Amino acid sequence: MQKPWVRVVLAVSIDGRITPANGGKANLGNQGDRRVLEESLSWSDGTLIGANTLRIHENICLIHDKNLINKRLSEEKFEQPISILISNKNNYSYDWMYFKQPIHRWLINPLNSIESNKVPKYFERLILFESNWSDILEKIFQSGIKKLVVLGGAKVVESLLIEKQVDELQITLTPKLLGGSHSWISHKITNLPMEYTEDNCWILNEVKVLEGSEIMLRYILDQSNKKNK
Repeated sequence: MQKPWVRVVLAVSIDGRITPANGGKANLGNQGDRRVLEESLSWSDGTLIGANTLRIHENICLIHDKNLINKRLSEEKFEQPISILISNKNNYSYDWMYFKQPIHRWLINPLNSIESNKVPKYFERLILFESNWSDILEKIFQSGIKKLVVLGGAKVVESLLIEKQVDELQITLTPKLLGGSHSWISHKITNLPMEYTEDNCWILNEVKVLEGSEIMLRYILDQSNKKNK
């Protein structure tokens, strides 16, 4: 199977939370985190975001750095990576800023939630989730997306991890304590693959000290370890 290289990009509090204890927007990440996020967006061919995360923010991050945009254009890419939304139900609002942003949009829906194969308004492509991430990622790869950035939420990240589809983690630690149960991986998840939990399976690839006492960490999965399983 061929699939995109999957990089999960997150900003988390020191205690590993992504939203406040009572839910809602955490407003994690400052200028430095924004910069490394845009660098990852520039690197990617597409991004993946869950519907619940989009409902909270109603938009996605765009690349604003002109140098990054010009580099993408020189590589014959779109100015912005293709945005792929995964949603169980098409109950989003077209009033969201997301549908006004200058991006190409694809939609992933479960097969049993679709009444027809008609592509919904504002989306250019519909991909049906029939069984697992392996099939979906192969379809995405065949559509030209070789590098995929996952922007959340937690359920999307967890499901990709459980199915052994994540290759890289980019995590910005922000100097906040949020408490609560909204971690980027739920404490209820007990079936993570051994490839992700064994000693030395994640290799530290990059460390950046950012403004505001933030630190960006990038870990790459030991692919030899993954292939041997």
